[in-house]
Amino acid sequence: MINLAQTAPARRRVDNMLPAVNVIFLLLLFFMVAGNVAEGFARDIFPPRSQSATSLTPRVEEFVLLPGSDALLLEGRVLTVPTWAAALDRDGVPIPHSVRLRADARESAGRIIALLDTFRDVGVSRVGLVTVSETGAGRTVSP
Repeated sequence: MINLAQTAPARRRVDNMLPAVNVIFLLLLFFMVAGNVAEGFARDIFPPRSQSATSLTPRVEEFVLLPGSDALLLEGRVLTVPTWAAALDRDGVPIPHSVRLRADARESAGRIIALLDTFRDVGVSRVGLVTVSETGAGRTVSP
């Protein structure tokens, strides 16, 4: 006869954290060694000094939409998008792929969209709208 009331003592399950600690330690060592090896290659490179003032990153044109008109302000000059594109074409300068636009917050969306279409027609593929953060600490450019 089998006595069901009496059960064998339960086996204690021991959680052993030692293997997990070993794996984490080995990963830490691996990344420390791999990081030092990758950094060592660039230490022996000394680029020459530049003789020109030309920057590697292209300068982004920032336009200001004048309230109540289709005119834009760029570096103190009042112009329109087609006249700007024509002047660049005349000088042999390529039209940039990206520009910034600063407009008043009360400006209608219809005027902004029409201006974006004009930029697209002359070959600009990306227009960043300059905005101000809620804290007013600085400006941000939305993609």
